[in-house]
Amino acid sequence: MKIIGVGIDIADIKRYEDKDDLAKRILHPDEYREYAMAVSKASYLASRFSVKESYVKASQDKTVDYRKLCVKKSVQGNPVLYLNGERLKAFVSISHDDKAIAIVILYQD
Repeated sequence: MKIIGVGIDIADIKRYEDKDDLAKRILHPDEYREYAMAVSKASYLASRFSVKESYVKASQDKTVDYRKLCVKKSVQGNPVLYLNGERLKAFVSISHDDKAIAIVILYQD
């Protein structure tokens, strides 16, 4: 396995309160459904935004449409990243408290 990119991002969760307009612009439709039912919408939105920003940094693709990126949970419960419906070869980690932080490590076999 060869690492081809690493990206990390941190977001202040308070800045994502009452940001439904942003959620509509950046969340994949599956993510938006989860966002709509989330107990803490700000935490959910901040964490997903951080993953997407981390992906841009790791891939160096500044043209990606954030709505085409989707974070899903694996059977084990860890985050998995998809682009245009295809699972990416990536390690993803998300953590949040007052801030949301995400790291994406892209790799190839």
